[in-house]
Amino acid sequence: MSSDGQPPLLVVEHLTTRYAAAGNGMNDSEVESNAIKAVNDVSFTLHAGETMAIVGESGSGKTALCRSIMRLFPTAQVQLTGKIIFRGSADILSMSDSQLRQIWGLDMSIVFQDPMTSLNPVMRVGNQVSESLRKRLSMSKKHSREMAISLLKSVGIPDAEARYKQYPIQLSGGLRQRVAIAIAISCNPSLLILDEPTTGLDATIQRQIINLIATLVRERNMAAIFVTHDIGVATSISSSMAVMYAGSIVEYGATDDIIRHPTMRYTSALLDTAPKFDVIPHAHLKTIPGHPPNLAELGNGCPFEPRCDAPIERCKYEKPQLTDCSARLSAQLPVHLCACWNPRLRVDPPADGHRESPADEHTDPPPDEHTESPADGHRESPPDGHRESPPDGHRESPPDGHRESPAGIGGIPADAPTNFPSDTNSPSSTVDIEDLHQ
Repeated sequence: MSSDGQPPLLVVEHLTTRYAAAGNGMNDSEVESNAIKAVNDVSFTLHAGETMAIVGESGSGKTALCRSIMRLFPTAQVQLTGKIIFRGSADILSMSDSQLRQIWGLDMSIVFQDPMTSLNPVMRVGNQVSESLRKRLSMSKKHSREMAISLLKSVGIPDAEARYKQYPIQLSGGLRQRVAIAIAISCNPSLLILDEPTTGLDATIQRQIINLIATLVRERNMAAIFVTHDIGVATSISSSMAVMYAGSIVEYGATDDIIRHPTMRYTSALLDTAPKFDVIPHAHLKTIPGHPPNLAELGNGCPFEPRCDAPIERCKYEKPQLTDCSARLSAQLPVHLCACWNPRLRVDPPADGHRESPADEHTDPPPDEHTESPADGHRESPPDGHRESPPDGHRESPPDGHRESPAGIGGIPADAPTNFPSDTNSPSSTVDIEDLHQ
């Protein structure tokens, strides 16, 4: 979604990934009748310097999409169709195995979710970083060691010389993930894919990893695909966003636009479930009813219809396709695609708040909450105290602003910096963003 006129680094066109049924191989006669579509007709573009977030529940096809882009599936059990155009000419799906090995690591790399399964437990950390430098860039052993230590320092690992000699089991989860990132960027790839790199890490380490990734993308002018199920994390790091459900992209556009104007009902439901700081204390968190669909039993209608809060008759029988809904929202908005027969059509919120959509509010307190009888004493003192305190002035605004503005999502303010200034308190050059979790 670059506006500088530069050609995209990656173009994905109608990518479909089919899994063979258990125990069966993949052949042409069984493709349509037996196969499960883990990725279903996905298309998007990505430019250098751009970070695209892919969000959705577990089982929505995020990891399958990333592995498909790099062709990390066994060909006997998985069939890939469509096009993946890299750097304007090469179609990854038509490359031979030897050609793929030439671009893996050098031109595109991936960071997996769990570094303990991607790092070799019986190989020293330094050797794992320097191995790719020696084999892919033909560096000498001495030069590769110096470069590996430099890479470990660049990803914020303290005492890199000592860590170089340690094994993965001797490192914390955050340090292991930094090592995995160092390996991924060692050959300076143009495309970096990160498959839920912050899952399983505490909030402080999550912030550090996100800061690191944002800095590396900016300084090296890489394109990045950041996979996460945490929409607050996605908001803080990405410039564009794709929301996936049941193997398909159901909403795609600029991150700020999607957060402020969620159009597809599933995106709106995801935003509703995100923790917010401007609601009544101890209020129940909202959830999406039901479960993601079984990909082997998808019907002809919208896969989200059984869980949707406002389905119409057409949703049951016909699957919607991605269409441009930006013109219906505002002529000034960038391209915004959604797949929904009954989308939420939103406009910019009024200056005095968000009271125009009371049907969507689920956490509003009674208007006279602070004047209730003494029996509700817990509401008379602490809440009023917060509202009178200047630092907590945000509590005076209606608690339903999470859809109109990203201010209430994951604790990230609406005026959070998008140019990611450096944080001088970090051991490496990092990015200063608000805490993602309370």
